[in-house]
Amino acid sequence: METQCATIDLMEWDILHEGYPNRRASNEAGILIIPADSVNFQYPGVQEPNNWYLRGFEEKNDFSVDLRDWHFLELEVELPADGLFELKVEVGLLLNKSPMPEQAEFTAVQCLVAGRGRQTVTFPLNQFDDKKSLSGKWKFVRSIRISGEWKTGGSKEPFMVLRMELKCRQAIHISAPVRSKAVPAGETAQYEMTVHNCTGRTQPVTFICEKYGWETMTVELDPPFLLMEPWETKQLRVSVNVPEKVAPGGHERQKITAIPGGQGAAVDALELFTLRSLPRPYVKMTEPEWEGVREKAQSHEWAGELLAMYEQRADKWIVPEIHDGLYLFETHHSHEAENAAIVWKVTGRRDLAEKAAMFLRRLIDPAKGYPATRRASHQELVHEGELFKHAAVVYDLIYDSGLLSEEDHANVERTFRLFIELIDWALCKGVISNWTLAEMIGALYCSQTLQDYERMNRFLYGTGGFTDHLSKGTLDDGWWYECSVGYNLMGAGLFSEMTQSCRPWGINLSEIWVPAHYYDQVTPGGKPDIDGLCVDIWGPSRSNYRSITQLWDSLLPFADYRGILFGINDSAESKLPGISPRGYMDGRFDLAYYLYRKPEYADILLTCGLADRDLLYAVPCLKQSESKPYLSSAYADNAGAAVLRSQTEGRAPREQIQAVVKYGSHGGAHGHYDRVSLLSVMRYGRSFYNPESIWYNYHTFMYKFYVQNSITHNMVIVDQKLQDPAEGQRLLFHSSGLFQACAVENKARWSHPPYGGWRVDGDKTFAERNWNEGRYVPVPDEAPEYSKRTAFTEPVLQRRMTVVTDDYVVLFDYMSGEEEHTYDCLFHCKGLITLEADKKRHKAHTEQFSADPLGSAQFITDCDWYDMSGTVKAKFEMGFGQGYDNRANRTACNEDGPLSIDHYTVWPPEVEMIVGADPEFFQVQKQLHYTVAGDGQTLAGGKFGAWILGRDDLDVAVEGIEMLELRVRTDEAYGEHGIMNKSEKTIFWGDPYIVTEEGDIRYLADLPIRYSNTDQGNGVGVDYFGGPVKLRGKRFDRAVPANPAELGREGVIAVDLSGLKAVRFVASIGGDFPLGDETSRRKMLSARAVGKSARFVSVIETYERAAMITKAVAASANEIKVELSDGRVQIIKLSGFDRDGDVLSVHLQEIGADGTMIRQEMTGDR
Repeated sequence: METQCATIDLMEWDILHEGYPNRRASNEAGILIIPADSVNFQYPGVQEPNNWYLRGFEEKNDFSVDLRDWHFLELEVELPADGLFELKVEVGLLLNKSPMPEQAEFTAVQCLVAGRGRQTVTFPLNQFDDKKSLSGKWKFVRSIRISGEWKTGGSKEPFMVLRMELKCRQAIHISAPVRSKAVPAGETAQYEMTVHNCTGRTQPVTFICEKYGWETMTVELDPPFLLMEPWETKQLRVSVNVPEKVAPGGHERQKITAIPGGQGAAVDALELFTLRSLPRPYVKMTEPEWEGVREKAQSHEWAGELLAMYEQRADKWIVPEIHDGLYLFETHHSHEAENAAIVWKVTGRRDLAEKAAMFLRRLIDPAKGYPATRRASHQELVHEGELFKHAAVVYDLIYDSGLLSEEDHANVERTFRLFIELIDWALCKGVISNWTLAEMIGALYCSQTLQDYERMNRFLYGTGGFTDHLSKGTLDDGWWYECSVGYNLMGAGLFSEMTQSCRPWGINLSEIWVPAHYYDQVTPGGKPDIDGLCVDIWGPSRSNYRSITQLWDSLLPFADYRGILFGINDSAESKLPGISPRGYMDGRFDLAYYLYRKPEYADILLTCGLADRDLLYAVPCLKQSESKPYLSSAYADNAGAAVLRSQTEGRAPREQIQAVVKYGSHGGAHGHYDRVSLLSVMRYGRSFYNPESIWYNYHTFMYKFYVQNSITHNMVIVDQKLQDPAEGQRLLFHSSGLFQACAVENKARWSHPPYGGWRVDGDKTFAERNWNEGRYVPVPDEAPEYSKRTAFTEPVLQRRMTVVTDDYVVLFDYMSGEEEHTYDCLFHCKGLITLEADKKRHKAHTEQFSADPLGSAQFITDCDWYDMSGTVKAKFEMGFGQGYDNRANRTACNEDGPLSIDHYTVWPPEVEMIVGADPEFFQVQKQLHYTVAGDGQTLAGGKFGAWILGRDDLDVAVEGIEMLELRVRTDEAYGEHGIMNKSEKTIFWGDPYIVTEEGDIRYLADLPIRYSNTDQGNGVGVDYFGGPVKLRGKRFDRAVPANPAELGREGVIAVDLSGLKAVRFVASIGGDFPLGDETSRRKMLSARAVGKSARFVSVIETYERAAMITKAVAASANEIKVELSDGRVQIIKLSGFDRDGDVLSVHLQEIGADGTMIRQEMTGDR
C-alpha cells in the first residue's frame, strides 16, 4: 500500500466489524461506534493467517506499517451530547509467531473529551502505555482499535469517527540518513537533510542551529529558510567546519531545528555529531599499541612463538568463495580474516592483508554479498554480530593499506549501515542476552569504523545498548544472568572489548558503574511466552551498581587450581583463558589484565598454555599474586552455586575434593531445571559429570526435551518429571577444617517437559520435527500442544545438605509433597562395574525407564530393576587419556589418568534401584525406509527415524512365498544450520526368523542369505562396532546386519524359502544403540521411594587407586557412620533438616581405631 511520507489516512484501512460489511471506512460517511463496543481498523488486504517472511535475518511483513518515527494519531469525532466522554485508542503491534498464525499485542491510550459536536483529538504516540524498551514492535503496526464511553451526563448514545490519520509530525519533519560525519581538521562535513511539509497548506520554514556557548565548529545552513507547498519535500544542506583546535576523535553536537511558519510549538529538530577524523587503526589498538605488540614479539621468545602460530594459521586459511545459498560464509572465516589482518599489521606481510581484503570485498559485494542476501553467516543473528565485529576490525586495520578502492569504501559503508539498521531494531525488542550483546558489539564496531559518533552513542547508551546490558544482564553477585561459564566469559570479554575500542574516542568505560537493575526479571514486560522459559532474577540485592570487573571477578572463587571451572547450565568444564577458545579471537583474561592489572587475573593467565594467550593484549613478566581463592569454599547466591573444597592439611590442591551445589537463578534459555542438584565433583583435575555430558544441540528437540531437564542431573526428581523454575534458597553454609557443608532448598511444581521440546526451524508438529531429525519418538493420539508443559503437581519441598570431608561427599535429601509421589534419587556416571548390597534381587528388565511418550524418561533405555537391602554400593571406573573410552562424553580440561567412584546409597535401608543407559549422543540418527517383499510383492513396509528409539516389530504371513527380500534404504537427516549429518552404520533386522507349518522356528542367521549393497559388519548378533545389538533397549543376539553399504541405494537381503514350508516371517527392525563395547557407557543410577515424603542419604568417594571407605552405613536418615581404611571412623549427624523452625546443623565426630575421639566439628564452629 502506497502511503505519503507525512500522513496515513486510516479511513482507507479495512474495518473489522459486523456492522460494516463494505470493509473500507472511506466508503462510509463516518464510523458510528456504540459505547462499550469497539471498531478495529486493519491494514488492508490481509488474507493469510501468517504473512511473515525473512530477507536474510530481517523480518518482513507486507501487511503492516512502520511507525517507529511517527509522532501523532489524530481523530475527528462527533459527540451527540454534552458530558464527559472517554475516548480510547489501541494500536495493534504485530508479533511474529511463525510458523503459527500471527498475533497482535495492543497498547492503549485514553483521553477525556467534553462538549457536544465535532472535536479534534490528537494522541502523541509516545503516550501509549507500551514499554519504551520494546519500541521495536512499532515497526509492524497492523491495526488501530477505537472505543469510548460516557463518564458523566448519563448519555449512552453512539459517537461518530469522521476522520482518523496518522501524522509523521505536526507540521514539519526533517531527517537525514547519516547524522554523524568525521573530516580532517580544516575541512567541512556536509549533511544532506530532507525537509517534509506535513500539512496541506503552503508554509515557510526557517532553520536555526542551537548554540550552547563553547562551540568551535562553524555551521552553515543552505538555504536558511524554505517556502514549501502542501506536502512538498525539499533538501537542506548543513555544512560544519572542523577547526584545527579540535583533537583527533573530538566532536561537537549541532542541533538543527526547523520552525514552520512561526509555529514554535510545531518545530522538529535533529541532532548531528561532527568529528575531527581519528587516525586509524583504533578498534583493537592504536598505532602506538601496535608498535608495542611488534616490540613484544621481537623481545620475548614466547610472544614470537605465539606470533608464529597466528602466522601459520593465516597461511593455512583459504578465502572462501561466496556460498551458493541463503548465507555468504561459514562464520569462522571472519575470525580467520581478522587473524590474517592482525598478522599483516604486525609483520607487514602484504599477501595476508590481500586475503583479508578479498574476504571483505566478497562480504560487501553489492550484487552477491550482504546487500543482496542480508545474511552473511551460516548460523544465527548472534553469530552475524560476531562476523561483523571481525569484519569491522579487518576494515579498520587495512583501511589505509591501499588495497581498498573508493568503490570498496562506499560498499563497506553501505553494507555496514544495513547491518547497523538491522541491529538498531533488534535491540529494541526487549531482549537482554549473550546473543544481543554480540549483535550490539558488531553494530558498535561498524559504527566506530565509519566514525559515526551518533550511532556509537546509540549502541553505548541507547535501548538495548552497552549500559542496558551491563545493568540488566549482570547479577548482584557479578555473574552474567544466564549463569553459564561460557556466557559469563563472553559477556565480560565483549564489554571489555567495547571498553578498549572506545578509549581512542575519549570514552572511558573501564571503570564505569551503572545503576543496578531491580526488576524481577531480566526482560521488561510480562513473563515470556515460551512455556518453561524463565528469565527471573533470584537472590539478594546488596550492590546498587554494576561494573565490568564484577563479571571478571565473579568467576575467580569458582576456578580450581588450574583455572578450570565446573560446568553449569549450558556449559561443560571450562578453562579461563587469555583469549577465547577455538580461534574466535575474542578478548578474555589477557584483555582483562591489560585493562585492569589485577594480580588475580595474572594468576589465571599463568595457568594458560601459549595457545590460550592473546598476542595483542598479553602483558610480559606476569607475577603470581598472594591470593589463592581456589583453596577456599565459596558461594554466589544469585547464580546459586556453592563450591565446597576439602581443607585437608598437607594435601596438594589436586588431591582435594571439590563439590558444587546448584540452587539459583534459572538462566533464561540456557538454564537447566536442576535446583538442589550435585552439579560437579572434581578431584585430581578430573570430572565425572557436567550438565553437558550428554549434549544435543540447540536446534534439536532433545535440547529442551531431554538435555536441560531434571532427569539428566544428579538430584531427586518427582514422578520422573521436570522441575518448574522457582527460587531456591541457601539455608546453611559452613567452611572449616574438618568438613564443608551447604544446605539448599527449593519448593516447586513438577510437570512433563515442553512436549517435543521447543519449536525448531519452523516445524509445525512434533512428528514433523522427529522425521526431519531422523529420530523417532511415539506420538500419542491425545498429544499435548507442541512445546507445552502439562500435568503439573502441587509444589513439592526439596532440600539437600551436601557435606564434603577429607575423603568423600555426603548428600542428605528430603522431599515432601501433599500428594503421594514417586521419588528417584539420581546419579549419572560412566563405567558402572558392579552393583552390590547385603541382599540383591533382579526383578525386571524394561526397554525404557518409562514408556510415557510425554516425558524425558523414555529416552533412558535398557533398564534393570532391583530390590536391594542394606547399603547399596555402585562402583564406577572411568578415566581420561589413552586407553579410556570417552566417546560421546562431552567434557573438557581433564588430566590424564583414572578416576574411580564409589557411590553408596545408605538410606533408605530397603530400596528399589534402577540402572539404565543414558541417551549419549552418537551420530546414529537417520531416516529409515524398509520393505518386506515376497516374490516381488510388498508384504509389509514402513519408515521411521532410527536412533535410540524407533523399532518396528513385524509378523508377516509368507505362506507360499519362495523368495523373501528384506529391503532397506537410509537417508541422512539434516543437523544444525542445514548441514547434513553423517551417521554411523546401525541398522539391523532383530532376530529375524521363519515359522514353518509345523511350528518350527528357523532363524535367518542359520539360513543361506544373499546380500546386496549391505554392509555385513561383524556378522550375526554383533553391532558394527563390536558390541551387542540392541534395538530400543532390547537385545537381539541373532540380529542380522542390514545397513546399506552405499547410501542412496537399497540394501537387500534375499532368502530362499522354497522347501521350508514357511508360513510366517517374524522380525524387528531398527537402529542399534549404544555402539560397541558398553563398559564405559554413561549410566543412570536411581534409588526410588514412593510416598508423600522421602529421605535419601548418599555417600560418594572419588579416588585414583585405592579407596579410603571400607564401609558406610546409616543409623537413620539423619545419621551415618563411615569406616576408613586407616581405622578411623567418622559419624555425621544432621539435625533440623526435615522440620521447619528447628536449628539446622551438622555435627561430625572422628574416632580413632582405639575408640578415642580424634576431632569433632559442628556447623557454626570456626
